[in-house]
Amino acid sequence: MNNPLKVLCLDDEETLVAGIATTLSHPKRGYKIFYETNGHKAIETFKKENPDICVLDINLNDASINGIDVLKAVRSLNQDAVCIMYTKMSEDETVKQANEFGVFHFLAKPVKREELIDTVNKAAELIKKRGVQ
Repeated sequence: MNNPLKVLCLDDEETLVAGIATTLSHPKRGYKIFYETNGHKAIETFKKENPDICVLDINLNDASINGIDVLKAVRSLNQDAVCIMYTKMSEDETVKQANEFGVFHFLAKPVKREELIDTVNKAAELIKKRGVQ
């Protein structure tokens, strides 16, 4: 593949999202990583960079936006972006809402490193099969 797949990570916890970004940015994985700690900034980054994969926390510490809102914005901008969501809460209504917008996979916090890598790699395989990149 000529260009690395772009991955946007969102979590309001700086250390967590930075850790996710570090895990995924290892050169052998071949991803270009962007990360944000704010949902509004994540949408702006998505508009600018058009990432192939989004890894989004559902519950953000911001009353004006949450991960579902970011997911909706992503879907309005690019239906082909593969979205992975994670949360420590398992609210059926939230999961149902996210599924309506085509979430590829859900992860539970705390996110296990290998599960994250495996899920993002599966998303990358799906993108390659589609020939989206």
